[in-house]
Amino acid sequence: MAERLPEGAPGPFYVVKDECIACGAPEMEADGLMSHREKDSHCFFLRQPQTQDEIDSAIRATLASCCGAVRYGGKDKEILTRFAEAGGSEVCDYPPGNTWGRVRRNIVRFRLNSDNPSSPERTLIEISEHIGKHFIRYGNECSLDGRGMTFTWGRSVTSRGHSIRINLLQEEDGTWRISLANNERAELWTAIGIDKSLRLHSGITNIGWFETESETRPGGPLKFFPLTRAHDGGRPHPY
Repeated sequence: MAERLPEGAPGPFYVVKDECIACGAPEMEADGLMSHREKDSHCFFLRQPQTQDEIDSAIRATLASCCGAVRYGGKDKEILTRFAEAGGSEVCDYPPGNTWGRVRRNIVRFRLNSDNPSSPERTLIEISEHIGKHFIRYGNECSLDGRGMTFTWGRSVTSRGHSIRINLLQEEDGTWRISLANNERAELWTAIGIDKSLRLHSGITNIGWFETESETRPGGPLKFFPLTRAHDGGRPHPY
């Protein structure tokens, strides 16, 4: 069992002592649940999550840790399932067995409600700009076009960096769909950022993540991405 940083609040979510590299990513996703020490910026949990939204934030913060210092030490079956499906069993002290495996979900659908609706073209730009702000604040690049955006990071004088394509379009029923392409390894971390930015938009509702392109078509099975308590048409999250 990993040694916990003593400053952390007692409970299932914690940070391993002396393993934080002060990247700041977990705190950005934790929505007030985390802080860091002044002397070395080592992060820790100020308090444990209580509400479902706070549990969602704690899970995202744990998955966002680039060095694995943020961990889950609980035994809640639902939370362990969510970590497993997101490919994060290694950050759990009591990981589930082979019952659950990683589920690749690279499609998100949502509904945009607006008192002043714009044209589809203008709305696409507005949504892209809203999502792009989440990534740009980390010092990365987002190039927008008429079909979505390309998110680029790690660019330097000696490296072209890495990128992932974020496609955005409006469905026939008026809902919007975002699909991630060209970088499967970065899909989870990109999805975490997109998920949070969508939740922070006051006009966006019915956020649901799906496993494959075919499963977003009418009549196909709909599977939700367990980073949040996503819903579609008022149906509860099917755990």
